[in-house]
Amino acid sequence: VNPTTGLVTGQSAGTATITATAAGFAGTVSASSVITVTAAGGGSAGGDIISLTILPADQSLSATGQTGQFIALGTVKASGVQVDLTNLQGLVWTSTIPTVATVTTGLLTGNGVAMGKNPGTTTITAEWTNTSDGSVVANTAGVTVTAAAASEPLLSLVILPSSITISDL
Repeated sequence: VNPTTGLVTGQSAGTATITATAAGFAGTVSASSVITVTAAGGGSAGGDIISLTILPADQSLSATGQTGQFIALGTVKASGVQVDLTNLQGLVWTSTIPTVATVTTGLLTGNGVAMGKNPGTTTITAEWTNTSDGSVVANTAGVTVTAAAASEPLLSLVILPSSITISDL
């Protein structure tokens, strides 16, 4: 687990529990997720992606300038395993209304990071192109930017998804 980004990378087959902890309004808050790593056989090199899931499905940013991370999980046609596409070259993120919120595309800028610009609601799209036949798989998520203060305390913490199976490419 990358302690800064929370990105989990499979090392070998097995199961692990990942726990995140943060200071909250009334003390420490935490959440856990079970990660299952399967043997190699998935991923963009292991087959076409047939569906794409964006986590979270909707996000609220409480102030302009605040950021939120989206994660894109692709389901591999051959194995049915979900793989994290978020930071892979070839995944393209866009915002339908970039004056409300932008989203980064590019390995140097951190893929899938939405930044609030002005109060409103926009749709974020993640798009993956399969190299075998050029077919495109896409999905969307929503972002709402409010004008509330950015220093609001945390009331709870959630890890999404609560469990996942990944391939140890």
